[in-house]
Order: sequence, then structure tokens, then C-alpha cells
Amino acid sequence: MADVYLAETYSVNKLYNKAILHLNNAYNTLLKDKSESKKIFYAKANVLSTFANVYMDKNEPENAVRKLREEIRSGSEIKNKNKFASFQYHNYANISNAYTQIFQ
Repeated sequence: MADVYLAETYSVNKLYNKAILHLNNAYNTLLKDKSESKKIFYAKANVLSTFANVYMDKNEPENAVRKLREEIRSGSEIKNKNKFASFQYHNYANISNAYTQIFQ
């Protein structure tokens, strides 16, 4: 999570490449975990969402959509219907914002 916080700090200061570097590090570390832990699942989703935020800050909504679509696909791991619906509700709200930026 330290990499996520650093990425957000870099992004706010318009140091987008450093932000993306830290997010890649965080995501690659999480991908190594094979425990199927809910905590790891949501941490990966958080990293993907943060990627999208950085790409939006960087004015690259197409890349934001790519990361959000990856997050949406990951939702298939959620077996509880209510949790799945809530998870996807937020993802689709975020992706609609990115599409709005693309098609303005």
C-alpha cells in the first residue's frame, strides 16, 4: 500500500511516470500472492483503480478505461451476488466517467 500512497502523491504533483512505476511495483507484488485472499483481491482492485485515477490525471482516459476494464473482469472472483453488484457498480461509475472524457 505504500506504493499506492506514493503513486497518489506523485500523481497530485504531476509526476505521472513515477506514479505509474510505483503502481506497477505494487501490482506485480500482489500478483505473486496465490492465497486467494479477499484482502489481496481488494488490494489489487485498489491498485487498478488508482492506475485509472493517475491516467485520468494524466489526461489519458483510454488507458484509464483499460485498467478499469481489467478491474471489472476481476469481479468474477466475487461469489456473493450483493458484493459483486456493489463492486461492479463502482467500477461502471468510474468507467463511465472515463468514457465521458474520451467522447467529449
